[in-house]
Amino acid sequence: MIPIVDRFEAVYEYVTNEGDSFVFRTNLDAPMYKIIKINLSNCDRQHWEDLIDHNAESLLESAVCVNEDKLIICHLKNVKSCLSVHKLLTGEKISDIDISLGCVANVTGRKRDDEAFIHFTSFLTPGIIYSYNFSHSHPKLEVIRESKIRNVDLNQFEVKQVFYESKDKTVVPMFLVLPKNFQQNNSAPCQLYGYGGFNISVTPSFSVGRLFFLMHFGGIIAVANIRGGGEYGKSWHDAGRLQNKQNSFDDFQAAAEYLLNHGYTNNQKRVFFLFTVFGISPLHNVKIPSNPDVQYPALLILTADHDDRVVPLHSFKFIATLQEKLCHNCHQTNPILIRIEPKAGHGQGKPTSKSVSLQANK
Repeated sequence: MIPIVDRFEAVYEYVTNEGDSFVFRTNLDAPMYKIIKINLSNCDRQHWEDLIDHNAESLLESAVCVNEDKLIICHLKNVKSCLSVHKLLTGEKISDIDISLGCVANVTGRKRDDEAFIHFTSFLTPGIIYSYNFSHSHPKLEVIRESKIRNVDLNQFEVKQVFYESKDKTVVPMFLVLPKNFQQNNSAPCQLYGYGGFNISVTPSFSVGRLFFLMHFGGIIAVANIRGGGEYGKSWHDAGRLQNKQNSFDDFQAAAEYLLNHGYTNNQKRVFFLFTVFGISPLHNVKIPSNPDVQYPALLILTADHDDRVVPLHSFKFIATLQEKLCHNCHQTNPILIRIEPKAGHGQGKPTSKSVSLQANK
């Protein structure tokens, strides 16, 4: 047995090998990841070779070997998936694979096979499985299977990406899903979503709930890629965690202000979707507004009675404090509600019936 790595200082993800030459995806001295080659006959670190260099502007998400000597590389650049084909042993780029604005959820294939399969989704694409076959003289994406929503014309909508400045002048990306020929006159309902936690990238994905909002409320969807996520690698994650967590809140607030200032919506028609990573000492900030004409917006708190990741006592205490302070001797008329999902946890393993019920309530 020949040890290759004996220190837990970085991620080493095995991709493939050609004889004694082993290929890994790693973030060693590469926060946005790179592809390296290690030869077992001389595996001292000084002899490791970079096949695909670290790129500070795009996150190298995956690498798959197919057709014996080809690598299909997936990068995330400005929260959009990009695909390219490279030579296995040298890393030299052969070609790019043209793909629409969206997310490559998965690339699968085997080294001995000529064909790779690519799962693609986006805000307006429920799901497509593409084939990319190297046995063809000019390989191209071919649709193998496509999920479609009946009786819905998704071509009536479009996706835009905008960039806005946060409080500290950091530029933050945001996706907008809206009707074509949308009029920016501050009249449309808007659903703004943000996460910003745990190094999770919020990439374009399809949602029936969002589609319902677009179709039946004449609204727009905004997805802000705030700091704390993984959209721009480790530095973006670190900039929204621990002592830097305030940046996540500032980014989200700046997104809301951008939508107002650019005519997408107004204060009476904004809906915010925030998740557990946003729960920062809420009880200490519940106060009766000094101005009797000002009140809290309508609130719906969602939790589950068996959630052991974010235990429901936080939600219970928060809603109780809101009700105690705002529903007595106060001018609050907007509803303050909590929905408790029985016999359910944080989300994983939730049956279809409960998922449908949750979407309906939203």
